[in-house]
Amino acid sequence: MNFNQELKFYQKIINQQLKRFFGQLFFPERGNLLVGKELYFLERFCLYPGKRIRPVLAIKTFQAFSNKNLNKFYQIFIALELYHSYTLIHDDIYDEDVIRRGKKTIHALFEEWFDRRYQKFPYFGKIYKSTASRFGVVSGFIGGKTLRALVDLAILHSKIDIKKKIKILEIFNRQDFLDNFGQAEDLFFEKEKRIDENDYFRMVKLKTGGLFRASVCLAGILSEADEKKIKILEDFVERLAYIFQIKDDLLDLSIGGEKGREKGSDIRNGKKTLLLIYSLKRACKKQKTEMLKIIGNEKASKKEVQKIIDFYHKSGAVDFCEKVASEELKKSLRILEKLKGKINNSYDFFESFAYFMFKRNK
Repeated sequence: MNFNQELKFYQKIINQQLKRFFGQLFFPERGNLLVGKELYFLERFCLYPGKRIRPVLAIKTFQAFSNKNLNKFYQIFIALELYHSYTLIHDDIYDEDVIRRGKKTIHALFEEWFDRRYQKFPYFGKIYKSTASRFGVVSGFIGGKTLRALVDLAILHSKIDIKKKIKILEIFNRQDFLDNFGQAEDLFFEKEKRIDENDYFRMVKLKTGGLFRASVCLAGILSEADEKKIKILEDFVERLAYIFQIKDDLLDLSIGGEKGREKGSDIRNGKKTLLLIYSLKRACKKQKTEMLKIIGNEKASKKEVQKIIDFYHKSGAVDFCEKVASEELKKSLRILEKLKGKINNSYDFFESFAYFMFKRNK
């Protein structure tokens, strides 16, 4: 199989395993209308079309160091996708996004369901815009917490020895800290003006890079791989995380990124992308003042958003980001070369995977 065929092959298996996992869940409380709806929406959300990057990385890392049958370990691999979905649900609430992978987010699904069932009526709360929005957001947080609990359940009910279970549970708990700290920085950056490239890459390392590294580390435990070789792969995938995020920033200028949002969403949300950081450095005082009036303005018009996008091109920010992504690709491949001839059949896949991340257009 070539890279694309192999990627699709494992994506299909992961989807099958997710369906199997949800199908086997039994909770007496499932008979409750809301609990049943929560589990239904969670399964639906986890099976939205996606790249399944994290479990695929884990699978190929495992195969790099072990010839054992994968069937015993799939429940561990899908725990990565469950965890990723949990973070996406909460991210969508933080960013107030209503679309994910071209479909409605969990909190939007619940808000819509609430409106259909109970209809709109006056609301006098202090935080939310309506009873339905409160219901949607709170249900979304509950859904995220439920998925996080299912991650541990998948690991605990897997057929691996207890010592490995403990190590893997520790990986996910450590990742919780990294993801939360990364999210806190992302939130802080929205209003903070003095953000530089180092700040940006630190945030990406925490939010995106952390789970990439966890995927590799987890597979290293399962395959009992040499720790030095696993460390090389961790460094390799961290570079891929930088490429992934830079590409996501660039996609927001054309198709709205992988969330399927309206283009320029990062501009309205005040996200401190590498594009913005670079442009602000090169803007004159007048340009900077005009930009900062638009950045973070949720009511910015399409014309104003386009003005920022045009400046990103004129300032050289787009070319700069492409260049940085290209440099990170070269760095990642140099790191990977250290494993040439030292791992099983996964080397070519990892090499192609790096190019896949660099060339991605959705």
